[in-house]
Amino acid sequence: MEQDEVAVRSHDIIVASGTARASEFEALTTIGAAVRLAVNLRGMPPVEYGLLRDVAVHRLGLQPGEVRPALKLLAEAEMVDLVTENSTIKSVLPDIPFFQDLYKKVGEVGTTTQGLNEHEQLTVTLMHRLGQGPLTHNELTNLGAENRALNRILQIGEDAGFVLSKRARGRDVFISPA
Repeated sequence: MEQDEVAVRSHDIIVASGTARASEFEALTTIGAAVRLAVNLRGMPPVEYGLLRDVAVHRLGLQPGEVRPALKLLAEAEMVDLVTENSTIKSVLPDIPFFQDLYKKVGEVGTTTQGLNEHEQLTVTLMHRLGQGPLTHNELTNLGAENRALNRILQIGEDAGFVLSKRARGRDVFISPA
């Protein structure tokens, strides 16, 4: 799967799930949070870290522990400069490009530095397939994952709101609102 697709789907999951998070997701939430920050920091002047963290938590729906790793990922992608004192981030200088694909850049750096675990890979694949249209449970089993892992991801998706189960023509189908 392409790195930009990983970033897009990670962002979709973060946005659709609100403040709900699954313990199985680590890199996925970091990449999604980085994209969410990048989209909102584009064109902004330098901002104090404390203010950015508060806005990210209260207005963008990120968890407090997701902000620092997301900013570090953006710094690795050369999209922000971090003004630090020792290990404390003092301020953030956004340099988000307007005419480059930020999803591709964040996806490349994120998947290189933050390898996706099995559940995260399955979730991104699932979201990609659901982005193309509704699927039945039988069609989802063709993804090649264990039934237990697939059912867990579907449960996480339904609980977080990025996968919806509906009844259509006498069959259960899964759709994505993202």
